[in-house]
Amino acid sequence: MDDTRTLIKRDELAKRWGVNPRTIIVYEEEGILTRNPNFKSPFYYLKEVEEIDKYKPNPLAESERRRLETENKQLKEELNRVKEMLSKVATIGVESMNILTNLNV
Repeated sequence: MDDTRTLIKRDELAKRWGVNPRTIIVYEEEGILTRNPNFKSPFYYLKEVEEIDKYKPNPLAESERRRLETENKQLKEELNRVKEMLSKVATIGVESMNILTNLNV
């Protein structure tokens, strides 16, 4: 994002924070975020957004965090299965070489 900008659109902010635009509206209604009153379209002050970013514990939405944790767990399980299969293939290769070596004697 261009650092020289002073305003950010609602949809850009929602994407930045990993929330839907309705959440941004709720933040505005609760006084957490200030909308620039000079525009019909919703724009927010980038400086204020950056200040909030400093205190936000996790920039991902809760649902996105859960989805990523689930995906991470599944990928780790798949990695372990692939490692087991690779180990078995390597073992079969070694056993095959031993049999072939004994046949040639």
